[in-house]
Amino acid sequence: MMMNKVHLQDAFTQAEEEKMVYAQQRRREMQLLNGRIKAIRASVDQLMQHVQHPQSGHTYIDTLKRLMETIESDMIVFKQSQRDQYDQLLQEEKKLMQEIATMEEHVAGWEHQSAHENNLYEPVSDQPTAIKKRGSVDPQSQLLPEVVAFQDYLARHGGHSGGWDDLMHNSFVKLRQKHKANSATFFSNIVSAISGVTLEEATAHERWYRGYCKLRDARKAAIERWKKRKAALLAKQAELLERKAEKTEKGQEVNKEEETRLREEKKKEIERWKDAQKQKAEKAQRTAQEEAQRQKEAQKRWKQDHEKVKHKVTEYVQRRSHEQALLKQVEQEAKRIREAARCEVGEEDLKRLAQRNEELSMKKRQLMEAKAQEEEMKQRRIEKLRASVESMITVDRDPDRVLRPTEAMKKKVQAPKDVAEIVKGKFRPPMIPKRHVPNWRQGV
Repeated sequence: MMMNKVHLQDAFTQAEEEKMVYAQQRRREMQLLNGRIKAIRASVDQLMQHVQHPQSGHTYIDTLKRLMETIESDMIVFKQSQRDQYDQLLQEEKKLMQEIATMEEHVAGWEHQSAHENNLYEPVSDQPTAIKKRGSVDPQSQLLPEVVAFQDYLARHGGHSGGWDDLMHNSFVKLRQKHKANSATFFSNIVSAISGVTLEEATAHERWYRGYCKLRDARKAAIERWKKRKAALLAKQAELLERKAEKTEKGQEVNKEEETRLREEKKKEIERWKDAQKQKAEKAQRTAQEEAQRQKEAQKRWKQDHEKVKHKVTEYVQRRSHEQALLKQVEQEAKRIREAARCEVGEEDLKRLAQRNEELSMKKRQLMEAKAQEEEMKQRRIEKLRASVESMITVDRDPDRVLRPTEAMKKKVQAPKDVAEIVKGKFRPPMIPKRHVPNWRQGV
């Protein structure tokens, strides 16, 4: 008793410590979540301030665009991280629920072990047997070893799906039935068909599934053997009861009614056991049908969620395209306004331009008149000089002189024809220097 109390105290202490650790973890997550929300809210406030105080120019539009893109990216990252955390929590919750269900099966198997089922394993004897105490029976020893091994295997490895999601595990089983487990393409198909699963995880799940199938078949065979032994024991007990009834009829006519009553009770008990087995089989069938229905609904929900995400992505793309079109339209309108502002001229500017044009026209006319007068004076001087030259020089015109050879050409034609003599008379070859040899060296 003291050891049990100490064990319970240690368990409570450990539970309190884990509770404090999880509470601190939740507080840290809450602080981080509040910080990210405050950052997004600050960006939204900054965007509202810019919208409430509009300005002209590309800088204002670029700032608005940058703020909107920053807020949008922060919100997308925030939603995706929260979605991932939520999915992880759901997987952990599902795994814990599977472990709890396995433990509940253990407890239910221990609690629903009735006294008359224990008596079926004991041989029928005429000698009275001692009544066993309720607390002295080990519930674990009442279960079959194969059943205990299978339940322990499920508890240690995350239930009937090995810690995987039901959809992922069902896809794995379908691919395993389609392909051979030892084929070269089996694991590659698993990795390509099931998202988020690596080759190591697929190999480990295959090893787990082989052990699962082995223990499941062993449990099924053990249960069948147990049922046969139980049926044999029931038949043997019924036979012994019949023999005892016959012996009682022959030797003890007084207890005939009592024995008949006991026999009927035993028959009723056997009928109740058969009904219980039938109900258990029907319950297992209903459970399998409900599980199939849940899987079908989960697949349907997954498809609906996928369609929603696809619809949201389409809306996001359309919204971005619409925003870009509006932004382009705003830029074009701003450009048109700037060009219109440059083209607008005031009344005073028009007067000043008209006066300036008139002055320029007057100056241009004056320059043209001065140039015309200068040209007229130049023509007068040229005419005067031409008249004076014509009166002093008289030359006969001879247009054929252009086609006759010149005097230089005539002399060249009349010159000597021996070119070599001319060149020889004018050519003086240079003296080639030589090294002088002293007299004392000559003849050596």
